[in-house]
Amino acid sequence: MEKGINQAALEWTETTRQAYQAVASGVVAAQERNVQFAQTAFENGVAQLRAQEETARGLFQTMAEQSEKQRTAFQKVAQESLNAYLDLLAAPIAFYQKGIDVTRQAAQKAR
Repeated sequence: MEKGINQAALEWTETTRQAYQAVASGVVAAQERNVQFAQTAFENGVAQLRAQEETARGLFQTMAEQSEKQRTAFQKVAQESLNAYLDLLAAPIAFYQKGIDVTRQAAQKAR
């Protein structure tokens, strides 16, 4: 009988060990999957941040180029406007000068 009890105890111990071994293996596998998931999530996050950085850098570069083009265009419009205004202001003086020249030429021919 003692042999039967020992045998039963050994079987119970072995099945308990196997059960704990299965649980421990499952826990280790779950932890490995969690670590792999976290690592993948981190790497994907870093990749996304780098992609966003490149996109933002390109956008800022484009904005800087467009700003420079706008500044150049504005300078050209301002210069052309100023030139037109100066021509408008100078028109009466040029007309008056032309009148004086014509009168002078007529007076010289009349002499």
